[in-house]
Amino acid sequence: MISKILTSLPALCFALAMHGQSNIQGVVSGMEDNESTPLPGASVYWVNQSGGTTTDESGRFTLSAPANLPERLVVSYVGFQNDTILVHDVGQSITVTLSAAVTLREAEVVSRQKAVSMSTMETVNTVHLSREHLQKAACCNLSESFETDASIDVVENDAVAGTRKILMLGLDGTYSQILFEGIPLIRGLQSTYGLTYIPGTWIESIQVSKGAGSVVNGFESMTGQINLEYWKPENHDQGRAFFNAYANHMGRLEGNGYLRQKINDKWSTMLLAHGRTSLMRINNNDNGFMDMPMDNEIQVLNRWKYQSTRRESVFGVRFLTDDKFGGQVQFDPRTNRLDQPWYGMQVRTRLISGFGKSGFLFPETPWKSIGLQASATYHEQDAFFGLRDYQAAHTSAYFNGIYQTMIGTTDHVVKGGVSFRGDDYRESFTDSTFNRTEIIPGAFAEYAWTHNEKFSLVAGLRADFHNLFGTIVSPRLHTKYNLGPLSVLRFSGGRGFRSPVLFAENISPLVSSRQVTVVETPRAEVSWNTGVSFLQKFTLAGMEGHVNIDYFYTFFENQLIIDMDESARQLIFYNLDGQSYSHAVQVDFLIEPVERFEVKLAYKHYEVKTTYRSQGLIDRPFVPQDRALINLAYNTRHDIWKFDITTNWFGSARIPSTAENPVEHQRRTSSPSFFMLSGQITRTFKFGEIYLGGENLNNFRQPNPIIDPQNPFGDIFDASMIWGPIAGAIVYIGFRTTF
Repeated sequence: MISKILTSLPALCFALAMHGQSNIQGVVSGMEDNESTPLPGASVYWVNQSGGTTTDESGRFTLSAPANLPERLVVSYVGFQNDTILVHDVGQSITVTLSAAVTLREAEVVSRQKAVSMSTMETVNTVHLSREHLQKAACCNLSESFETDASIDVVENDAVAGTRKILMLGLDGTYSQILFEGIPLIRGLQSTYGLTYIPGTWIESIQVSKGAGSVVNGFESMTGQINLEYWKPENHDQGRAFFNAYANHMGRLEGNGYLRQKINDKWSTMLLAHGRTSLMRINNNDNGFMDMPMDNEIQVLNRWKYQSTRRESVFGVRFLTDDKFGGQVQFDPRTNRLDQPWYGMQVRTRLISGFGKSGFLFPETPWKSIGLQASATYHEQDAFFGLRDYQAAHTSAYFNGIYQTMIGTTDHVVKGGVSFRGDDYRESFTDSTFNRTEIIPGAFAEYAWTHNEKFSLVAGLRADFHNLFGTIVSPRLHTKYNLGPLSVLRFSGGRGFRSPVLFAENISPLVSSRQVTVVETPRAEVSWNTGVSFLQKFTLAGMEGHVNIDYFYTFFENQLIIDMDESARQLIFYNLDGQSYSHAVQVDFLIEPVERFEVKLAYKHYEVKTTYRSQGLIDRPFVPQDRALINLAYNTRHDIWKFDITTNWFGSARIPSTAENPVEHQRRTSSPSFFMLSGQITRTFKFGEIYLGGENLNNFRQPNPIIDPQNPFGDIFDASMIWGPIAGAIVYIGFRTTF
């Protein structure tokens, strides 16, 4: 059934896209001393939606319109009074002139930061990361895009396969929903390397929200949402083409960019391309193993836009091929597959996906709208780890239909709709197969209430009918109260669930000699999340900044347990029998003490505990209980020079016991705390920018990351006990230009 759905979905994506998702275009200027000038870098985003953007050098912007209009659009800029516009129609011409003031207007006060912004008007606590933030570091891929911000933790996962993962609220990134312009993106089989398959230069902006997300976007947002906004084909004023080249001293080369083409007044298209390769086998740890896998990746995305007076269309297709191999320095994947004497791993990935979005507007009743989304993906992996063979294929189909209207006034907005998700998994590991087909139709309703511009509420309920797990109901609630023009208090709560994928989401422990045991069939992972946050903006002696404090509590009704504690010789999968929860506290402080100099401080504390059948309730392994960040950024006038330096501190984390190993192969039960220093200098020229930077400049490395590397086919070998960086310091240089 899934194959039939997948076959028909590309045509459906195209058909939906031909009705289009609308874009809003406009220009932002600033009025100062009776003179109006364009404002480049102004923040533009929707009050109750996840999308956002910034203006270009001419003050112009293009922003994806929500499927449901009318909606309020917020515009803000450093040192200027913020403004809010009610957008009724995609054809509406938007010209915004901000006044040089710091007073409250329409009770709208929005963070004026260009790189990172937080709003006092959005019901959901959302951090907006613009292209200025993404260019603070090389940001070659999505996993590297959060290293200068504290919202997301990025950690290495093993010492051979080169996998990385993110943590949100102290929990694995699989519990966070990652969206591409509102459509679910990284899930299922893509969990293995999906973060590294999103080139950073393709991303225009990122919106990060903590806690259970909107029911409109689905059921999988358990700890938060990450929405990615890519560059758009119609934004010709941002440059027709872009190119970026990157190289580091360890032989990693990357090239990526995009090309826009206006076909005529209605049609425009965009081609985004990315390539990556590795030239050197690095073994700085002197253990006989490559510190990072060799890699050859090619990826292409073609997206189209159709625009007329009453109709807009967005659709596209993406292709990816990637070959990775790692292991001992002498390993050759052409001759040593599943064979001795050299230990190695190889993962060959092929992926094709398509998407389409559509919005139907009613000019006579602009408060009504219908939105449609659809996507389809086929993803396969051909892999092995030492003598272990792993084959997987994932076929998925997705559809979401949304209807919006108001009750009386736009202060009362109602959304309702239906969704469908189909997943067909084919996994085989050594001599066992783990196949399943999931069919998940669903329905949802959401009510949004705004009262006196101070209080807002979004309450939602969805029911999903899973063919394997039965009916699962997910209520969600978000509230916001403005204590003052610069102070806001938020609360959120909700339930979510997901279907775990045994091996694709847990590749790193496979790079070991542990015996794999699946005790029982995994059930749906179900959790509740509640949170409260307080945001205070301020202007002190001419210095602008903010303080944000948030606390989130997540507990699981059921969870797939990956047990590395019962035995250093085993990896055991079973369903939760007991408690599993996370307490997460974060404090952020941001200030601009002088013009163009930004200081950002952050501290996080986690208490993440899980019940293991042999150990009881203990700390989840490899999760630092504390983390701190200091980021300093300075730009000279006209951004000729840009300087950025970031220090990350990681506290201690629990390590699974290795007491049954011989003494020489035992490891400590907790990791030490450590620092990592990174920085970048950028010089702007007329022809583009040259950037020089480094990661882990203090050259901290986890000592002896691999257990028994001299005997990789023995019973003790384990490359999955990773709590710190493996490769040491990395120095890079790059060039980017827009023309």
